[in-house]
Amino acid sequence: MSDFDDLKPKDRENIDFLLEKSGFDMAGWVQKKVDEQLRIGVSPRQPKWAPRSDGSHWAWKQGDKIVLSVWHDPLHLIERDGKVVATSADRARDIREGKNQKALEFAEIIAAAVEEKLYIQTIVLLPKKTGNPGKKMESSGKREFDSAPWTVTAFNGETGEYEVTRGKHPFPDPMPIDPELRAFEGEKRGRFVSGRYRERRLREQKVKKFKQDHGRLFCEVPDCGFDFELAYGEIGRDFAEVHHLNQLSKAPENGTGTALDQFAVVCANCHRMIHRGGECRALKEVSPKGARNVQ
Repeated sequence: MSDFDDLKPKDRENIDFLLEKSGFDMAGWVQKKVDEQLRIGVSPRQPKWAPRSDGSHWAWKQGDKIVLSVWHDPLHLIERDGKVVATSADRARDIREGKNQKALEFAEIIAAAVEEKLYIQTIVLLPKKTGNPGKKMESSGKREFDSAPWTVTAFNGETGEYEVTRGKHPFPDPMPIDPELRAFEGEKRGRFVSGRYRERRLREQKVKKFKQDHGRLFCEVPDCGFDFELAYGEIGRDFAEVHHLNQLSKAPENGTGTALDQFAVVCANCHRMIHRGGECRALKEVSPKGARNVQ
């Protein structure tokens, strides 16, 4: 019998019980959120990220513990070179489109696993029907906890595609280093990475609006105006970096709202000068001296 067959769920276990089995502090987790709601004057309710026995979440993270839900289905779980691999399959579309809250939370946790180099555990779900591409997966109610470590071996935040391989394997390269990331460590760093993924669509909107307003993309730093397309031709078309004008390391831990006018289009060089030494300088402070303005 293969590992794929061994992983097939046979029992109907409660999600809460399985998460507790993985080492999650269930009581403490929920109480922490309730206390936070009371502190800010909000009527306590079940946290959206708290475990629910209906299995409506795809992933859970508590400290350095991560648990992902995995469908026991030939479209989502495959064997390759003697290894069991969970693939994104139809979940990739939901992550890419960003319309599904479960998908966004799942992508944030996958990104955090890569950035923090965390091995994960899984809850394997048995669907009612298997091998139906394009069809929404429905649980049969059978689910089991797999205590073996799994590794995120591939993740593309743009396409939503990922692979999680059973066992300990090399981690993929994390997302490109953001200069603002240098101001964060430990758990705050993980939350920053998650927030960066969630902000991706806002940044795309900023670039789109900037090009509509100006006809092209160029660095907004005074006396720079670098235009990647003018400098590099076709390969530079629609490329620029986007800078958060407000220093995120000083934002509240529970996050802050972000509007398009809080972003600026900048070139890579100016972006790094803005944040050199862990600072968040105003655009006018890094105006390059003697720069070749390509506006």
